[in-house]
Amino acid sequence: MNRGFKSAFRYQATDLLKSAAVFFAVMVAIVAAMIIGVLSIHINGNIEIRSSFNGLGVASAICLFVFGISVPRSNLRLCTQLGVSRRSAFLSLLLSALSISVILAVAGELLIGGMQLISFAHGRLTFSDLYQLIYVGGSSAALGFVQHISSALMITCLLLCCFAFGVFFSLLFWRLNKGWRIVVAISIPFLINGVPALLYRFGVDMKPLFVWLSSRVYHLDLFLLLLTLAFAAIEWLLLRRAYIRSPSST
Repeated sequence: MNRGFKSAFRYQATDLLKSAAVFFAVMVAIVAAMIIGVLSIHINGNIEIRSSFNGLGVASAICLFVFGISVPRSNLRLCTQLGVSRRSAFLSLLLSALSISVILAVAGELLIGGMQLISFAHGRLTFSDLYQLIYVGGSSAALGFVQHISSALMITCLLLCCFAFGVFFSLLFWRLNKGWRIVVAISIPFLINGVPALLYRFGVDMKPLFVWLSSRVYHLDLFLLLLTLAFAAIEWLLLRRAYIRSPSST
């Protein structure tokens, strides 16, 4: 591991960690506001109200997707200016994303798990996340230690995959000229909606895949990791010959 790689990783991990800390602070504030709101309504109005919080994993995935779109260009430019090779810059970007994904996944498990154990408002406010919704039948009961590990691993794989997906779009649009950017941007919604419709029309049954993914959490982990590796391979092909231009020329 050369000095340039270490410096690039330290810078990119710190940059992502600062943004992730802001995001997680917002999530904690939302949870706190929900707890205060439910308790205040119950105490002051004596009204029976029930609420749930189960969107942390999805919100984290969207956050990492946005990071993947917005972060790579400026970081790669800076690394190039400081003499860091493209390979070191790219690998350090992925490793920093993995580190932040692990941190967010573990922090999310601590937050959700802590709220489940405390059981605020005697069940009027319930907490869960994607692992419970998919693999524990939507139960809001507190998870065991092994289940928390499985949940954190699943969220880590999901966040890393979403980051790689965002990087793919960022580098793709970086390589295209203005005309092709417009064409691709217009085509994306049609592909997202049209490809499933075409698969259904041609009799391609996707149900076995969804059943396989939902049967074991490790199946989903493997699927997400394979997608991440596929995105990373394509991204390296896009980056290795990309003309790294100044912000004013992109």
